[in-house]
Amino acid sequence: MELTERVAILEGNQKENERRFANLEEDVKAIGELTLSIERMTVVLESLVKKTDDTSERLTNLEKIPTEKWNSLNKLILTGVVSAIIGAIMQAILSNI
Repeated sequence: MELTERVAILEGNQKENERRFANLEEDVKAIGELTLSIERMTVVLESLVKKTDDTSERLTNLEKIPTEKWNSLNKLILTGVVSAIIGAIMQAILSNI
């Protein structure tokens, strides 16, 4: 193989390596951009999770209100019934005296 042929092959290899290196640089740049996008998405996702947790807590508190009102109403009704019964018993006792 002559020197000129070897130089031509080496130059071809060099051009191929330069092309591959340029492609690698583009890939590294794309990976960097993807990394930044993922970091931004992570921040947004963390914010959404916090908002969801806050909303869940608020919903739980709102769901408790009717139960608490129902329990209060039951206590009032029970107190009224017991008071009426005690009042009737006391009236019966006092009317016999």
